[in-house]
Amino acid sequence: MTSSWRDSLISDHHFISHVLDIIAKTPSQQSSINRLKEILSLLLEFTDKYHNIKEENYLFPLLVERGIPQSGAIHNMIMEHEAERELLIKMIASLESPTPGSSQVIFKKIDEYIASRKSHMLQEEKQLFSRKTFTAKDDEKLQHAFEQFVTKLYNKNVNAHFHNKLAEIERNVTQAVLYGKISGETLEKIIKQFPYIIFYFDRNYQLSYTNTTDEKFQLGKSIQECFPKDLSQRITTSGETQNSEIIQHVKQTYFIRSVLNDFNEPMGYLVIRQNSF
Repeated sequence: MTSSWRDSLISDHHFISHVLDIIAKTPSQQSSINRLKEILSLLLEFTDKYHNIKEENYLFPLLVERGIPQSGAIHNMIMEHEAERELLIKMIASLESPTPGSSQVIFKKIDEYIASRKSHMLQEEKQLFSRKTFTAKDDEKLQHAFEQFVTKLYNKNVNAHFHNKLAEIERNVTQAVLYGKISGETLEKIIKQFPYIIFYFDRNYQLSYTNTTDEKFQLGKSIQECFPKDLSQRITTSGETQNSEIIQHVKQTYFIRSVLNDFNEPMGYLVIRQNSF
């Protein structure tokens, strides 16, 4: 099914939410400063140079053309974009030149930013994305504008660009939080010894993690690009029903399971393929 402009923007929101969750898991200590700077810099690039531009340069003007007042929700969203941009820039600058005691102030501002961003995305989806303002032709025009913008900026590799950056950051954060007495490098070597290949797809069925170095399975690829059509369809069907399932396909065994968030909603899909011993 062809992606729509709404799908594109909501997918962006899922990505931002995922980054915010990583920030929330980052330890509130001095040793996390460099890691936080990386995460916030990625967030600034994604929101300010990519996501917000799709809204401010394409979605909002078309909404105004179709009779939605510039002075209402649209004005509020643009003001929030500007405020969030300034806050991110200030936090990154503070992390680049930290002073004694500044880290606690920064972590407090980060908590405020997370709450503000989540509220902002929710309001956009409720007040703007759900409107039945556009004709089918408007929808096509807007989606085409998004695609042209993405091609110009990232040569269509936008998913790989951001997902690869995020995967590396997330790996570092996970190491800092969970690895305990072994190094991240040691854990990676342990995982590579597993007789399984692990795939984690996000809510939009794009590959966000794998423990294989096979170039076929590059981060950011869709599930349809990773697996044959019949297998990818079975995986997505199983994921949507939130069931665990074991599938035999071409003499290989696949375990599929939805990964649920705190609200019992799917946030991603785990696929494990058993290798030969």
